[in-house]
Amino acid sequence: LNDHLRINENTISLSGPTIGSTFSLFDSFETENEFHGGQFGLRILTQKNDCWTFEWSALLALGNTRSTATINGQTTATPRDGSSTTTNVGLLARESNIGEYRLNKFSGIAELGVNVRRQFACGWTARFGYTAFFWSDVLRAGDQIDLNVNPSENSTGQTSSEIAPVFPGETGSFWAQGMNLGLEYSF
Repeated sequence: LNDHLRINENTISLSGPTIGSTFSLFDSFETENEFHGGQFGLRILTQKNDCWTFEWSALLALGNTRSTATINGQTTATPRDGSSTTTNVGLLARESNIGEYRLNKFSGIAELGVNVRRQFACGWTARFGYTAFFWSDVLRAGDQIDLNVNPSENSTGQTSSEIAPVFPGETGSFWAQGMNLGLEYSF
């Protein structure tokens, strides 16, 4: 499961000593999750008559989720004279949280599904199904944003008080749903 969030900002100073200067910055938050474990489950197939078949499935996987979060940022300041300065910090991605972070957590994946098949006498079969999927303890990009920005930190990343923002390392759940529809011909 990969997740990416990028925030871009472009501004022009309208007053003060930086009047006419442009500031272009971005913050990037990426996460990648890999599951390693074992899966077991149950599938039940019932046939009501020669035409209708129902399949129910319930699967559970337990194991380790290996997660990686990468936080980057950049600011380019261009004064009126056209020279520019680039620093490797953004607004929400600062020296205090920029980098790559790795987590390993015990997690589980649950999947429930149902498929309905209708067979026709002419060799055609129509299929419709629904699946619900749940994965615990994953890193999502939006959850790794710390909105506590230190206002005294300057553009070089030097700070005079508390360290902020920090890497939260918050894990959450991932839900997904899906439907399938198919038509097949046997000869």
